[in-house]
Amino acid sequence: PDISKMTIVTSGDAQILEQIDKQLRKLVDVISVTDLTGSRFVERELVLVKVKAETAAKKAELIQIVQIFGAKFVTVNKKELGIELSGRSNVIDNFIDMVKDFGIVDLARSGRVAVAKE
Repeated sequence: PDISKMTIVTSGDAQILEQIDKQLRKLVDVISVTDLTGSRFVERELVLVKVKAETAAKKAELIQIVQIFGAKFVTVNKKELGIELSGRSNVIDNFIDMVKDFGIVDLARSGRVAVAKE
């Protein structure tokens, strides 16, 4: 691709946010900077998690959790289930909290991404 998009989530007072904006604009390859503060926007995060599921009972319990959260299975084998979930950060946090007792084998989390509602 000719252009890549990067989302940065930060916090601070107006002076700190202004400084971040100025520093980003100094980068040669930056085309534009959009501050979504105070705007309406859609925000999501993605998590891929591989969880231990060595018994039929554990698999059944995980299936219920996946259905409740609207997640998807991306890999299935005898001892582990790979799960994909996208949603708001608090939903991702709650999902991870629900599956951690099964034993998380691997986890990859995207961080928040957002687009403005115009």
